[in-house]
Amino acid sequence: MERRDLVVIGTSAGGVDALPKILAPLPTSFPCAILIVQHMAEQADPLLVSILQRSSQLRVAWAGQGDRLEPGQVLVAPPGTHMTLLDDHVQLRAGPRERHVRPSIDRLFNSVAERRGARAIGVILTGMLDDGGAGLAAIQAAGGYTIVQDPLDAAYPEMPTHALQAMTPDRVLAIEAISAALVTLVSDGPAEARR
Repeated sequence: MERRDLVVIGTSAGGVDALPKILAPLPTSFPCAILIVQHMAEQADPLLVSILQRSSQLRVAWAGQGDRLEPGQVLVAPPGTHMTLLDDHVQLRAGPRERHVRPSIDRLFNSVAERRGARAIGVILTGMLDDGGAGLAAIQAAGGYTIVQDPLDAAYPEMPTHALQAMTPDRVLAIEAISAALVTLVSDGPAEARR
């Protein structure tokens, strides 16, 4: 039985405020890589990584082509670029928009479901539109663990609401409870024992 070793987070509007609340409490010893898709404008010098690094003890960087997954490393999809998982490294592509967005949460989550299955934890946070629900369902179908931010707790409840309409996650949590849940899920013991 395998341990969970990858967390993938998808968010849109409100994510710049929500993501630090998840990353800040995570210890430097957090044993998983974290991949983040945050919908954002395609601008020349976005500040998201700087904002997240200031609030996190983990290493935070824009994802680069071929970056390998490492425990305690947070990789963020660059603006205007789809990010997927290929074996144990990140793949970046321009490609067309999916569900009106690029990067696409669904595209990342679907690749994680295919490559990591039960070793993955998928998280959907605040946002608009409906990206992420189908990908989160794919992670769950592959044996991964799924968390959706409570829409009543989200600055923009549309995306979590759509996710809840697409599937029934393992947990629906307020933003302040998600970090503790992640730490518990990746603690000692096989993935199947921590359902």
